[in-house]
Amino acid sequence: MLTATISIHKATNTTSISHNNRALSPETLRDKYHDHIDPDRTPNNVTLVQEDIHVAYQKIFSRAVEEYNAKQKRADRQIGDYYSKVLHDKTLEPQREFLIQVGNVNDFRTEDSTGQSTGLSASQVRENWDQAEKTLTDYMAGFQQRNPQLHVYNAVMHNDEASPHLHVNVIPVATGYKRGMTVRPSFNKALEAQGFARSAPDKHNRDQFTAWHQNEERALENALERNGASRVRGEEHIYLPPSVYKAKQQAAERQETVQQISRRPLRQSISIGSVPAVPTTSTALRIQNDQYRQQQQKDQKAIDYLQASVDVAKKKNQALTAQVKELQQLNARLLNWLKTTQEKALTVFTHTRDWAGAAKQAMTALFQSPQAADEPETLLSRPTQSGLIGLTNEPEKTVSSSSQEEKQPRSPQKARKDTQEPFELHLGINTSGHPKMYSAAPEGQKKDSRRNDDRQRQQQQERLKQNRLRVQRRHRDDGGLEL
Repeated sequence: MLTATISIHKATNTTSISHNNRALSPETLRDKYHDHIDPDRTPNNVTLVQEDIHVAYQKIFSRAVEEYNAKQKRADRQIGDYYSKVLHDKTLEPQREFLIQVGNVNDFRTEDSTGQSTGLSASQVRENWDQAEKTLTDYMAGFQQRNPQLHVYNAVMHNDEASPHLHVNVIPVATGYKRGMTVRPSFNKALEAQGFARSAPDKHNRDQFTAWHQNEERALENALERNGASRVRGEEHIYLPPSVYKAKQQAAERQETVQQISRRPLRQSISIGSVPAVPTTSTALRIQNDQYRQQQQKDQKAIDYLQASVDVAKKKNQALTAQVKELQQLNARLLNWLKTTQEKALTVFTHTRDWAGAAKQAMTALFQSPQAADEPETLLSRPTQSGLIGLTNEPEKTVSSSSQEEKQPRSPQKARKDTQEPFELHLGINTSGHPKMYSAAPEGQKKDSRRNDDRQRQQQQERLKQNRLRVQRRHRDDGGLEL
């Protein structure tokens, strides 16, 4: 009875149908890439499914292509050959290939690669081969039913190599798209439609494929038991980075070579009366072992270097994460400062607008009623403390005398005369808050300042006189109308 391991391997997205179907020329069969094939046993291969991929695409996607083209208003957006379009689309998969095998090469031969016996007779090898072939045929019979979203277009059992195995080529069929083509070749979407959900943290969909892979392994194990064989557990596959996996494989190959050399018989030449010579094979073995040991040390250093690189990358990632947090905090502080500055600017703008409105009202009232110049306190809602604008009809030193005159009642004639009096608008800067402006000055400078003040006062009185005459002439010309 066959007791063997089982394996289901996922090949790359590309495939060689000519290799699988043995549609090769005699020259191609003799090259180094096909030296593992025994052409004399090629007729023993079994073709289970064989369909041209272009025909399969036409059968699966033709209706979806017609529906898509019917919605397109532009001819350049319509799809002609959908298979050619998928070949150039990096988001889609034209097909997938799987390699299914029962047992290993030592289950189907009497001697291993080193010439050592495997413990099997020729009849046992033939029996194992028949059980493996029946198991693979039984497994393939239910593959399409278990995987309705994986259309099998080619399936071949190879019996012309070291062990029987299956090459299964499928086209993934995914549905449920709302935009564009409603049916597309996507392996992950196809597995999801079969009930193998994808997890959010799993970026490469390894959990999804592992669930499907375990389901197919159970089906292959059931087929093995139905045909009188049993399964033995092999080494569990653990995912490793490519560099680590490659180093591990090279170390295993070197270890196997050392074991093969150590099993070879040592040849000794002993002559009578002479000391036995040192075996040359032992010396060569020592040298080769030293070379392998040195190479293994180099591989270990490479692995350590890779691990150190990973640690450095983690530290850099942590530092970058801390910098991002600091930048986020700085951004928050800048936004807060900007908000506060905007509020302060809005407050200043509001106060400036209110001041401008009050000044505008005062100027309007002044020009509409000239007699208001005698009462400057009525022009503004509040007196200006900063001295930016002052409204008077006389210099500051005469304000008290004019305010006393306003307490006395006025006659109509005097009121009329007041309306005809010109007014003066003084714009100055209040220097009361600056003591430096009133520092002691020499006596000569004070006299010059008084003379300048007298001269300016005379010029001002002359201008007032001229203005009074112009107002009287205008009043006379207007026929005595009130201003």
